Amino acid sequence: MAIEDARYVFPNACETKIVVTMNARTLLHFFNHRCCTRAQWEIRQVADEMLKQVKEVAPTIFKFAGPSCIRGACKEEV
Repeated sequence: MAIEDARYVFPNACETKIVVTMNARTLLHFFNHRCCTRAQWEIRQVADEMLKQVKEVAPTIFKFAGPSCIRGACKEEV
């Protein structure tokens, strides 16, 4: 985690605008991995906000979306 945070302070760490296209299946997979507390804090923050927004648009599809550890064992554990 410290190495990922160290990269952030390098001179090339700057704000970037990104456009992403994902279908529902890909979004569910993304949320499963990137909402996890083991994910890097910046991508987790983005994923949490994305999850909040898609739940407003399609609550039925994303009802159980999020990290796997909220529904059982964490898949990120080694």
